[in-house]
Amino acid sequence: MENIYKKYTIQAKTCVKGEAFFESLLSDYCIPHKVTGTKDIGIDYFCEWVYENKPSGVLFAVQVKTFSEKSAKPKLVDSMDRNNHLCKY
Repeated sequence: MENIYKKYTIQAKTCVKGEAFFESLLSDYCIPHKVTGTKDIGIDYFCEWVYENKPSGVLFAVQVKTFSEKSAKPKLVDSMDRNNHLCKY
């Protein structure tokens, strides 16, 4: 009998871990809304900034990239974006 189930690959496991880690990091600062569906546009989350305990209405899009290299470190590209005042890595 042929196996009808898809395989749960190492890459899929890594992606699930990365997205869960992302949500845990940002949940104090924003409300992450996961994008699901068959039409992949490259955006994994739409997030809404939270000010104190109130959603701000300010949205931003996120694409999560996950890898398993323990020695990898983010590289600072720009110290401060002029629009949102966030560092860019």
